[in-house]
Amino acid sequence: MARTSAQDRANKRVLRVFMVELKVDMPDTPPITFFGSKKAIFEYFGDKTLRISYNYCRDLRLAEKPFENAICRIVEGPLYTLACQEIVDRRERENRDPIPVRNQKGADKLNAKKMANNDE
Repeated sequence: MARTSAQDRANKRVLRVFMVELKVDMPDTPPITFFGSKKAIFEYFGDKTLRISYNYCRDLRLAEKPFENAICRIVEGPLYTLACQEIVDRRERENRDPIPVRNQKGADKLNAKKMANNDE
């Protein structure tokens, strides 16, 4: 997986999600859990539970190479949402209909680019 550019992260076009897969049974903890940040992982589990420190994990590029030890596996990937530009671009390449959105403000934003291309 390629890491998103600073411009994409600034525009919040592609959100990141972190998956923690546990290899051991822990009471009251699902085997696979998703987090929105590395900090959230360590607030939930703590350093000693996963046998990796937050400071070490913070420097890892998990999108390029997942972290794995005897306790867990941590992977980073994109979180696709309706407003994600990658989805909008893909739908336009495939000449598919605009994405239906209940919120009219969101629909205008998503479909403006497609309408502009049709006018040209």
